[in-house]
Amino acid sequence: MDECPACQSGGKSVPLESVKNKITELFDELLLHDGFGNLEVDMRILKRGQKEILVRCGKEYRFVVDFQARKPLGKYSNKREGGS
Repeated sequence: MDECPACQSGGKSVPLESVKNKITELFDELLLHDGFGNLEVDMRILKRGQKEILVRCGKEYRFVVDFQARKPLGKYSNKREGGS
């Protein structure tokens, strides 16, 4: 497997699409594998509007991506329905 773009670029931000592509590639690889496989994804917030995304699948891939936090929607929102 190739080393992740973030590892090659010294931890600088990478496009979110490259992270999604790597996860899809690893998922497809596991699906075609004849034995057991494990795929883990962890995310944590970094400073300056970035997130660190760790993808583990035999190897560990580390990505740093830019993101903008937004308010939660739907049933997970802390907003109460109705009056105050």
